[in-house]
Amino acid sequence: MSQKWQKIIGVVIFGVFFGLLEAIVVVYLREVLSVTNPENTVISPDNIAFSLGLIAFLKPSASLLIISSERLLTLELWREASTIIMLITLAWVTGKYLLEKLAYFFLAFAVWDICYYIFLYFLTGRPGGLSDSDIFFLIPVAWVGPVITPVAISSLLIVLAFFLLLRMIPGPGEGGLA
Repeated sequence: MSQKWQKIIGVVIFGVFFGLLEAIVVVYLREVLSVTNPENTVISPDNIAFSLGLIAFLKPSASLLIISSERLLTLELWREASTIIMLITLAWVTGKYLLEKLAYFFLAFAVWDICYYIFLYFLTGRPGGLSDSDIFFLIPVAWVGPVITPVAISSLLIVLAFFLLLRMIPGPGEGGLA
């Protein structure tokens, strides 16, 4: 097996188990905070600052409707930032060239995101379907919309990552983009 495929498989495995970890954290958070469906509370026209149709960006004040404690909200923002930084770090140490690093980030992010929803479903029964609403991120403000949105975007990112890794980026000894 080539070194490139070893890296791809390693990044995919990382993404799968990072998705499981994130789902477990969300289960814990919802239990501790006694939250069942926070997205039903916050998605109202009064809370939406800007909408792209399948993604609505909420007003900053709406984040406190999701997590009512400012301290916990701050910790959640740091957790989300840490997640992105860890994915960037994985991509940075895995890829050699900038485009390759970007492809590995796309792959890790997308696998993590899709697996998060799969594991969350198996752990909680939610989301019940791709049309169910969810809160995607809280940085810089809350993003909400149907689950199909991040799943579709992540699916496209996986295709793009494989295209870049297998077609656009040369293997060892074949040159490359610096």
